[in-house]
Amino acid sequence: MRTSGGNASYWKSFSSTVLTLCVTLLAACTGGSLTGSPAQTPVLNSVEVPTATPGQWQTVSFTTSTFAVLPVKGRGVRLDFNAPKDSVFNVTIAEPDGTMIALSQHDNTPVPPDDGYFSIIDVNTNSTPALYRMYVRTPAVMSSPEMYQIQVVNLGTPNSSPMTVNFGAAPRFTVKVQVTGDGHVTSNPGGITCGSSSQGPLSPCSFDFGQSVTLSLNPNSNQGSKFIGWTGNCIGKAVCTLTLDGAPVAATAVFAPDSSSMTVMSCPVAQRIPGLRWIDMPACATGHIDEHPGITLQCDAAGFFCCEPQTNASSTRCGADHLESVPDCRADGIHALLRQPGGCYESDEFP
Repeated sequence: MRTSGGNASYWKSFSSTVLTLCVTLLAACTGGSLTGSPAQTPVLNSVEVPTATPGQWQTVSFTTSTFAVLPVKGRGVRLDFNAPKDSVFNVTIAEPDGTMIALSQHDNTPVPPDDGYFSIIDVNTNSTPALYRMYVRTPAVMSSPEMYQIQVVNLGTPNSSPMTVNFGAAPRFTVKVQVTGDGHVTSNPGGITCGSSSQGPLSPCSFDFGQSVTLSLNPNSNQGSKFIGWTGNCIGKAVCTLTLDGAPVAATAVFAPDSSSMTVMSCPVAQRIPGLRWIDMPACATGHIDEHPGITLQCDAAGFFCCEPQTNASSTRCGADHLESVPDCRADGIHALLRQPGGCYESDEFP
């Protein structure tokens, strides 16, 4: 079918008008740009790190926008954040020197232990926008594992601005303890064992705790001494409880001799027992097989007993960190018998 020159000019003008209208409408629908609005930037809610118990995670806090959970080289963190449903992400590690390490998304294939990657492990679409949980494992090739940034970009046309999560070296809270006298101090959480015991001096007396914790310092008097009290950041005469907030902590535990605990050889006079004759006081851990260093013989109105230093043990008569046991009379011969409270007796029938 042929078309006249006038009709051709008409259709050309009409097509140009329609094209202009379509472009105008498309621009109006996309906010004035053919490329559209940027994808929505993810919004961080929390960061989780693995605990010492396999499979268990804990939420960590941050200071000055930096999460202190390092070192995490070769380990993973979990990021909880909001982004629109069906979003697609790009994840990058940014190091202080400007190095950028792009991470691939895990596709359920085996991953070498030194490789970094990310994976979406959960999406809650009931939330608006959706709530994502992403696992990010840092690669072993990082040059600065004690300071880096995770960048999460929501891909679109154009892409979103990155959600940045900063990680820095964990703060160290230094606690120093001194001991004056015969005793020792332990901490909970563990880290400090300062002073002396029957086995000798204990250490360390200074420890850097890697996170803000509530710390307890426990004074323990050795046999024959008693706890007098604290000086420094601790006060009183009991367990010292401190909340570490970054300020240095220094405390001294003071012990002194306890004359009230000196009950050695304070037994009543040996009783007369028909058919037996008294020969001696008993002994503690006699012989070569069961000989224990530091064990001492004690006595009260009930008779003789032995006190042996032992950490975390406790005895009413021997005190804290001591184990109580019964003495024997083997040093006085095979026929010697222990009779409390007097001591060692032997039958009259033996000369």
